[in-house]
This record gives sequence, C-alpha cells and structure tokens, in this order.
Amino acid sequence: MMVGMPVLAKFRFGSSAAFGTMMSCFGGGALAGMALAGALKPRWRRGHMFVGFVCAESFGIAAMPLIRPFPLLATDMVIIGVCAGIANVSIMAWIQGHVDHALMGRVMSVVMFAAFGLMPISLMLAGLVADRHVTAMFVGAGVLMILTTIVAGLSPATRHID
Repeated sequence: MMVGMPVLAKFRFGSSAAFGTMMSCFGGGALAGMALAGALKPRWRRGHMFVGFVCAESFGIAAMPLIRPFPLLATDMVIIGVCAGIANVSIMAWIQGHVDHALMGRVMSVVMFAAFGLMPISLMLAGLVADRHVTAMFVGAGVLMILTTIVAGLSPATRHID
C-alpha cells in the first residue's frame, strides 16, 4: 500500500491530489473500521471475523490496479480501510485479552517487530516489484494475503477463536 498507492496515483492519475484522496479514503475507512470494532460486539466467532475481514481486504488490494474509474478506486480504498481497521483492532484486542500479563511485553514486541520491524524489507521488495509491474505487485500481495487467510481459516485453532 505504501509503495503502490503513490505509483498508481502518479502513473495512472498523474496527480498528487489522487494520492492524497486515496490516502484519505483509506485512512477514513480505517478510522471507521476501528470505531466499529470498538462499538459492535461480533455475532459470530472472532476467528471467522478475522479471516473474513482480512480476506475482504485482500481482494480489495488485489483489485486496486484493475479498477480504472477513480471514484470506484476511492470506494475500494474505503472498503480496504474499514476491513483493515476492524481486523487490526479485533486481532490486537484478542491477543491482549488472551496473553498472560507477565508475557504481554514479549508477545507485543514480537507482534510489533512483525508489523513494523520487517516493514523496510517489505517496502524494498514491493518497490522492486512495483518498479517492474505495479499490477503484479498489488495482485501478488492480495493473492498472498488470500492464501494466508485460507490457511488460517482451515486451522481449527483460528476457527475456534472466541
């Protein structure tokens, strides 16, 4: 997202305003998703919710370079943001609610390392792929996320998360 959005904005739409709008749509969607995650109690198991929202986010990411009209792309960005916001808040709340308090610092440091510590490597790889073919970068990232959600969804441990 951090590499692909600027590339799409520059080469497809030719404007920094397009990039700003894409970021705003994603950010607004993420904020709405976070608020929804905090306000609503899920009616189904959280494991199903995690997999469902991450899978929807994954399809949205894979679709980004294939959507030509900018208003549809902006709508996709809002949907991706909502899904990401709900999934991220719910997953973090579940982790923090189920980890022994004495281990919380260690567990959260591993989670943050995976989320932020590995980001420079991810950005470098995304930049290398986007430089050659931005559509392949988005579709590849989306497909990898979809495959990950399928594997997670097939796991009884994920499906039984309260």
